[in-house]
Amino acid sequence: MAKIHKTVHCKIAQVPKLKGSLQAAVAAELAIREQAADRLERVSNRSGSVGRSRVIAQSYTYKGALAGVLLAYEPGSKAAALIKDMSAKQLSISHFSAPDDDVTGTPQDWVEGLLYFMIRENYVVFAQSTTVRSIQLEHHLTWLLTQNVASPVIVTLSDRAPRDVEQLIRTNHVKSVFIGGSLISADQEGLSTDKVDRQSVKLAGPMLDAVKATLGGQQFRWLDGLDGNLEAKLELTFKRDTTTEAQKLLDNLAVALRHVEGVDTDLVLANGQKIAHDRLRLITSLSMDATDGVPNVSSVFESMYGWLKSLANTGQL
Repeated sequence: MAKIHKTVHCKIAQVPKLKGSLQAAVAAELAIREQAADRLERVSNRSGSVGRSRVIAQSYTYKGALAGVLLAYEPGSKAAALIKDMSAKQLSISHFSAPDDDVTGTPQDWVEGLLYFMIRENYVVFAQSTTVRSIQLEHHLTWLLTQNVASPVIVTLSDRAPRDVEQLIRTNHVKSVFIGGSLISADQEGLSTDKVDRQSVKLAGPMLDAVKATLGGQQFRWLDGLDGNLEAKLELTFKRDTTTEAQKLLDNLAVALRHVEGVDTDLVLANGQKIAHDRLRLITSLSMDATDGVPNVSSVFESMYGWLKSLANTGQL
């Protein structure tokens, strides 16, 4: 059987208004929403379209954890295909709908992306795709837990450094914090990229926000940099020495900045040791069984559970 490697993250859920664990709350909601239609989240409702949707398509109890698959799709969407005639001067592109199921004749839709997740108490392990990422999982869990309550139950998935790295920071202290990432990115949540005019795309990103704040009210054509691979970097440091209070602030910033989506954080400690951004997060690459390049669900959950168990056994959680 073929193998595939997937990047897997472990985050801790922060849910201030929730009594009990995230696992228990989500399991309770899924138990009363047995039919997919009852747990289908409409992300957008554009004119003439049912709208992009998210749903936990599958969920299981796996060795005491809650495992599931979150997917995004747009009803009636079509896929593009290249008509491969290399003798032609111009290549033609066709669009076609997903075929009906061969056995039952049930209509099908193309899936935009999948996110595999496992929740154990308040720890969330997941493998994301290009289009369905942790922020979409946050939004969907928030939506799911808010349907039957008076006030929103906000779910935030936060990175945390392994305990040994946190101790290293506290013992040696931070001399410099480097944060960097793409200056400009497109926020297309709820938008289908093949149907959106470039001028309607909303520009976003923490590095862009920082640069805009520095420039005050000056106006620039930020859209011109969308496909330009522009990067931004920021260093927080002190020249010779600093106060005890400021050092504590820098240490806390170093630990907290790893939570920011869309940026990478690298540290230099006072003893000269460097800590790369991937060591500030619980992240790994796991090998899984796959068929035609698609991970087998049982293998995904087995790999996730094994990694989560190893983190617990080595005291990293």
